Order: sequence, then C-alpha cells, then structure tokens
Amino acid sequence: MHVSLGLSTVVLLFCAQSAFSSRVVKRSEDLRQQVLGELNEFRAKYAEAAQVSNMNELSYDLELEKEASQYNSCHDENILNRLENEPHYALRKKQIEDDFIEYTALHRNETDELKGYFRNEDLFSTVLQPNVKKVGCYHFNNLCVHNIWSPAAIFTDVKRSTVRGYCIFGPKHRFTPDDTFYGKPGSHCSGKHTRNGLCKIFIELHGKEPIDHLNMLRMMSRYGFRLFNIEPNPYCRICCEYSLINELCIGQFGAVPLGVTIPH
Repeated sequence: MHVSLGLSTVVLLFCAQSAFSSRVVKRSEDLRQQVLGELNEFRAKYAEAAQVSNMNELSYDLELEKEASQYNSCHDENILNRLENEPHYALRKKQIEDDFIEYTALHRNETDELKGYFRNEDLFSTVLQPNVKKVGCYHFNNLCVHNIWSPAAIFTDVKRSTVRGYCIFGPKHRFTPDDTFYGKPGSHCSGKHTRNGLCKIFIELHGKEPIDHLNMLRMMSRYGFRLFNIEPNPYCRICCEYSLINELCIGQFGAVPLGVTIPH
C-alpha cells in the first residue's frame, strides 16, 4: 500500500515536472518566433519606407541567443560597456519603431540625413543594417526602463521606454551606412526575396553526407522553417540548394502548408 502510494507520488511528480518543462520550452520557442517576426516586420517596413533594396530576412540563431544571455541586465555598467562592442538592439516600445518608420517615409529622399541615425550610439544601427542575417535574443525576467537617445526627439515623443531584452546579430562584420543600397525593396538581393521585399535565406551544402543534409533540415524545421524548393547543383553531384521560409511568413503569400515533409 505504502509502496504503491509512493510510486504514484513519484509518477505524478515526474508528470508535473515534464508538463512544466514542456510549457517552458514552448514559451521559449513562442518568444523566439514572436521576436523574429517583429524584427523582420520592422526591417520590411523600413525597407519600404526608405526604399532599401538589399535588406536581408533574419533567421533565428541559438548560439547568438546564448551570447545575448550574457547581457542579462540593463543596469549593470560592466554589462552595458561590453554590450557596446556587440552588434545589438534593445527591445523597446513598438511606438518608437513605428514613429521612425513614419518619419522615414516622409523623408525617404534625404538619405544622408537618414544615415545620420545609424551611428554606433543610436537606436537602429544594427537592427536595420541590411547585411545582418541572423539574430538571437535574451528576454529579461523583469522589464527595465531606459531614457531614449535625445536626438530621437526629431521623430518620436517617447522620452522613456521599457526594455524587454537584448538581441545580438550576425554575422559580426564591421558595418557602415554605405552598406545600404536604395531602390525597390528586394531589387538588390543576390537571390529571391519575400513579397515584402526582404532577401530570402538560401542554404547550399557542399561535400556533405546525406545524413548531414537531413540533420540540417531537421534543425531548421525545429525553428519554424518550411522547405519549399530543392535544387540539385548540376555541376556538383554532392551539392544541393535548399530554399526555406519561416512559417510566420507563409500567410503573406496566400499559401497553405499541405504537410510536414522533413522527417523528425
């Protein structure tokens, strides 16, 4: 009787812990997909407002998320000083982004003036850098409050904002305002682009075993990407190009996923 009761208690505790862990994992994945969608939406809106022709679509990167988790405070001076050396972005009020998009649309022909908002100390030097391709973010357990960069008063009335967390971007090159090309969004992409003008992600694997291709596709599937095209390289028997799109973007094309084609 006591043994049976003890086993039942253990089983219940195990089930409760498993359910809690599942909820935590799902919440983490939901946050990743949410912030990725928000950042790509901001980049797409800016590309349209400023007529940026080479804005890349971002993908989510767990290694960059791990790096971002090192910056787990917005009050620690040592952390903030280290953060200045990283291509980063603070997740602030959406109103600030919307105000900047509106200002940009009204001043799209004043490109030199717009580039002045992309110095290292500004709000958008990294998140709207066309050449970044991936991002990882850390969300604070408690919201912080920051004063807004004073020159931003020209486009927003927001003086203070909550900060949800920090994002780190890659690849980590030395970016400049001159990396931005102007024209119809998507017209300066090296490959295809989304309907809203972001340059799409293409992956080509060279010299790998079939299991390596499958593992890569499984990893991308776990982060919400769907495979919509495969193109073998006619000049390389062991090379293949995979075209993927995030589930958050599928609705923009009026497409309906028929099923999961990547085996788990």
